[in-house]
Amino acid sequence: MGVRFVLAGLLIFAAVPARHAVGSESARPEEGPFEASHRDGQGYLIDLLRRYDVEPSSQTLVYSKTSLQTTKINPNNPRALYFNDDVYIGFVPGGDALEVMATGPDGAAFFTVSQQPDEPPLLEREHFMCNACHETGRTGNVPGFLTQSLHVDENGRKIPNSDDLSFFRGRVDHTTPLAERWGGWYATGLTGDMTHRGNLMRRGDRLDSGHGGPNTNETDLTWWFDPGKYVTDTADVVALLVFEHQLTAHNLMTRATFTTRSRLNNGGYDKDARLSELDAETAAAIDRQLRPVLEYMLFVGEADLTDRVVGGSTFAAEFTARGPFDDEGRTLRAFDLETRMFKHRLSYLVHSHGFREMPPAALDSFGRQLAEVLAGRDEQLGNYFTADEAAAIESILRATEPGLLPE
Repeated sequence: MGVRFVLAGLLIFAAVPARHAVGSESARPEEGPFEASHRDGQGYLIDLLRRYDVEPSSQTLVYSKTSLQTTKINPNNPRALYFNDDVYIGFVPGGDALEVMATGPDGAAFFTVSQQPDEPPLLEREHFMCNACHETGRTGNVPGFLTQSLHVDENGRKIPNSDDLSFFRGRVDHTTPLAERWGGWYATGLTGDMTHRGNLMRRGDRLDSGHGGPNTNETDLTWWFDPGKYVTDTADVVALLVFEHQLTAHNLMTRATFTTRSRLNNGGYDKDARLSELDAETAAAIDRQLRPVLEYMLFVGEADLTDRVVGGSTFAAEFTARGPFDDEGRTLRAFDLETRMFKHRLSYLVHSHGFREMPPAALDSFGRQLAEVLAGRDEQLGNYFTADEAAAIESILRATEPGLLPE
């Protein structure tokens, strides 16, 4: 069946034919049948998560009506989203299909899997274009993603004329103050004295948690729905932080890929040309186009955490264990969660397929500019890193992404 959906809480933008990364190099999505068992209530979800190496603990739950399955989504039946570095899987109890979205150099690729028990598991590619709404300045004018934070009513509908700061900011990501995040999403785990919009809905003339208690530092989702319908009973706040960080990074990498290709083509260069092979003007233009990617992946402008964040599941431990690690056991996936998200302020997404598949000239530019920042020679960022932090990041990169930093 050819069903078109939008991942809840995400606006998924125009997909184009491309080679996309899901899980590992050997697990790229291809249209066609695959082996899986249908389970009552969850259909093919469990086997799909395993197929693409997605941890159940990454589960996030959104109850705002922001997808085409709006009739099935509400606070009593939220949509679950599961993810790793390159793939997102969407599931709604009672829904018609699972959704698989993979990142790649040409933006988002979108697939569906019918949940009908009498139909064999079949991965179907969806092609659709909605440029008027979904390829805009808020995504960098490329096929990309948005996640929203909305005030919603007890049915999951956006409250008209409510304070939707995420719309006016253009996106929700790691630069958004925590107090503005997660409207229309469930959030389990501890954020201390920090406020957020999760677990809230309007009932009558009040916007509250619906159970008489605070909406933050929540550990029990049974106030609102039956978590037994899902693969886990959490909507981990740490997973939400990571999820929001990734989306803008994907958009920026896609835009950098598009603009680098254009510059190379206009200059008469091959798409696989290295930065050192380019004339000075083209190389400088590519440097400018990679700058937003670099600064975002260095967490420039990240909103401060003013209290400790503790996740509501095993997500943080499982995420960190994925590595890779240097000889001293350090990894870019190590969390801080006291004053900022990560211990080392360079995104783990340098290990993702979406990053590695940028043109070689773009990767050269990123690596060269990053080396200048690590050495304290960057004109804009100055001494962004302490000497110890810079040394740790360089060690991790030399051990895990050889060739990214120039020798």
